[in-house]
Amino acid sequence: MMTDPDTVAPEDPWLLFAMRLDGRGGASALTEQELETAWSDPDKAVIWVHLRRDAPEAQAWLRERSGYDEILCDRLLAAETRPGADAFEGRLEANLRGVNLNPGAEPEDMVSLRLSVSENRIVTLRLKKLRAVEDVQGLLAAGRGPKTALGLFHRLAERLAERIHAVVLKLEEEIDGFESALDERDPRTLTAHRHALADARRRAVELRRYIAPQREALALAAECDLPWLKEPMRRRLRDARERYGRIVDDLDGVRERAAVGFEEAVALQGERMNRTMYMLAVVAAIFLPLGFVTGLLGINVGGMPGTESGAAFWIVCAVLAALGLGVWLWFKRRGLM
Repeated sequence: MMTDPDTVAPEDPWLLFAMRLDGRGGASALTEQELETAWSDPDKAVIWVHLRRDAPEAQAWLRERSGYDEILCDRLLAAETRPGADAFEGRLEANLRGVNLNPGAEPEDMVSLRLSVSENRIVTLRLKKLRAVEDVQGLLAAGRGPKTALGLFHRLAERLAERIHAVVLKLEEEIDGFESALDERDPRTLTAHRHALADARRRAVELRRYIAPQREALALAAECDLPWLKEPMRRRLRDARERYGRIVDDLDGVRERAAVGFEEAVALQGERMNRTMYMLAVVAAIFLPLGFVTGLLGINVGGMPGTESGAAFWIVCAVLAALGLGVWLWFKRRGLM
């Protein structure tokens, strides 16, 4: 069962960070007071604001001090949305998802990242931490980050894809291991591998549920009618879309391989059970006439032959052995053993 991916640590502040990009791949951090001044500054410096979506202070800042339309604020703060992208009031509004790599979480419990991008302003909102955001923040701190707001959006989408791809590669490695184990046909591990393959297929399905719409979201972003969205960035967004497409194809492959492996494990278990039942049937068939003879000789009526002979027991044992051997040879000759 999926857990809630958007559980947030209570110690996270409402303003997770704010940065002013320098246009050369670096950025400087802004305090809350500096953000108020920089946000309304008409210069061309790119400002990135990263908010905790469920914090009342963040919601109040978005509605009252960001200058955003009420409808856009509602869309950014909506409780449940699927990945998508659209142009709204001259901005690119998008909802992307990333794998949940927080301690104790399952990667397929995808975490939402809401974005609003204009020519020189970008606001991102999340509940649970996303490593992709931390990656881009680290690149900016090292002076190797994006230089524009759209470049920042593209880099976030790329880092989300890289994190997702790493999880998919791990899934593929798990499937490789399960397939190798199935080749060994070890009856002691078939049940465990069958359950593991079913779990791998479930995880692939859950990942694909969000990644396939995310691929289309980037395609929509690349085609948005925004005057500051130039053709070179459109091409980069299309390339990112293709990357998500390859991830979806990989997930389809994982899902199909897991399904085939599961069916093979079930078939091997059925084959083993049939073989066991067949051997039991053969043993029962051999001992059926022996049981009949011993049952017949065990009835308590007068006139039983051999009751006075000391060799009668050994004669009966010899007859039973010959009878059992004869039945076994009959099975053997007919190719039933």
